[in-house]
Amino acid sequence: MHSILINKNINTAHFLQKILTLLFSVSTFLTLSPYFTWNLPYYFRFFCILAILTFFIYTIHGGKLKKNGIWLSILFFIIIFSLSLSSKNETLFNGSVFFILFFLCLPDFLKLNIFNVFKIIYAISLLPGLIYFFLILFGLGGNWEIILPLNPLKNTEGLYYRVYYGMVILSNQIYSISTGEIFRFSAMYDEPGVVGTVSALILAASGFNLKRKINKIILLSGILSFSLAFYISIFIFLIFKPKILLKITSITTITIFISLSSLKNVSLIQYYVFDRFSLILNGFDKVDNRISLCFQNYFSDFLNHKDTFWGLGYNAYTLTDCDVSSYITLIYDFGFFGFFLILIFYSLLSFSISNNFIKKDIFIRWLPMILVYLANIYQRPTVFDPWSIVILCGGLIYSIKDSRINSCSK
Repeated sequence: MHSILINKNINTAHFLQKILTLLFSVSTFLTLSPYFTWNLPYYFRFFCILAILTFFIYTIHGGKLKKNGIWLSILFFIIIFSLSLSSKNETLFNGSVFFILFFLCLPDFLKLNIFNVFKIIYAISLLPGLIYFFLILFGLGGNWEIILPLNPLKNTEGLYYRVYYGMVILSNQIYSISTGEIFRFSAMYDEPGVVGTVSALILAASGFNLKRKINKIILLSGILSFSLAFYISIFIFLIFKPKILLKITSITTITIFISLSSLKNVSLIQYYVFDRFSLILNGFDKVDNRISLCFQNYFSDFLNHKDTFWGLGYNAYTLTDCDVSSYITLIYDFGFFGFFLILIFYSLLSFSISNNFIKKDIFIRWLPMILVYLANIYQRPTVFDPWSIVILCGGLIYSIKDSRINSCSK
């Protein structure tokens, strides 16, 4: 009788782990804001609430939590509370923050499972757009509808989105060619940079393992996004991951670039590939468009402001109506003290995953992932976005697991 109860509890625990993984993974995907959620934000809230309720049921049934993860969650709460003190207009305590608070408490194997399932969902979300990309390339795209962007700056510029089944295209990202149209691939997300950034981070977190078909889909999507951040991420891996598989990938990527020479006169290829790479050779600042002159002026005034230490409050940078996507918005919003707290949190997050972070083999495996992550934070400061936290944790845990497997096989 006792053994039957034990088996029943084990089966219940496994079932709850699967449900927990699925709910957290779907919630993570929804924080990428696919186009069908733009006017329906309750999608994320619904799945996030279900995930948190399942979390409590999981713990009631004896589900194990990570002890230092609980302490890290408490620290994260304190940091968010501290940053909220300077926020006059908006609160930081939203669904994303509560998601992160509970996610941090989960054991590493569940964090890795959530990352893996999220990666599958993300790859599936790319497939309709990839099919449409090649259909539209040859003039076979079919009918589409129009939706307006949520971003007020895009609305001011008169931009709109073409909507296909499972894909959107921003109107200023479309270029005519002899056979049809070519465009920067954004799948079902609001801009190509999202695909470039997320794809680069997932590939980095997966150790750039192209033996899996899912990663090949993600690689192709990143290339077609014509995202500079994505290409730089590949370059970082070329330096720090000189493995045979990576060399093959690099050769494949270079071959694609060479084949694009026949499309050099197409303005999309000309600007986003040839011109931007030639500008990088003359200095990165010439191609860095993450900070507009408008925001540079605001930030210069801020540095002489009395609130430099505490910042001007959460999302204060949006009140400037300037085009900016850079880490300096974190300083502008939360001050140098808040920026320091964020760095402390991410450092402790890394240590919580491995107490052996200073070991050479772990450090070498983590370095490319961390550099890619920092490069993307520079141009897209998503430090409080669940998808960003999930990818980072998944990547660091995967590196340790992969390191142990390789050690055992030697």
